[in-house]
Amino acid sequence: MYLTRMLSEVSVLVIGFVETAKGQGTEPFDPRELAKTGAHDILWFTDPRPNKDYCADLAKRFDLKDKPVHAKPRSN
Repeated sequence: MYLTRMLSEVSVLVIGFVETAKGQGTEPFDPRELAKTGAHDILWFTDPRPNKDYCADLAKRFDLKDKPVHAKPRSN
């Protein structure tokens, strides 16, 4: 939407990725209902990806295992 407004001479193609349950296919989704939003030109149905804790990976990489990763900012 923003690209189209800013660059009216450019064509924009928007692909929406929709995760489905493993082996479920697109049955629980009605593509016509999803298309009503107008947010995507193409819907691409995919298998779910495993949840990954990126903060834990960074904590391990930077050896922060004894320090709080999600510390609240201090207020003055």
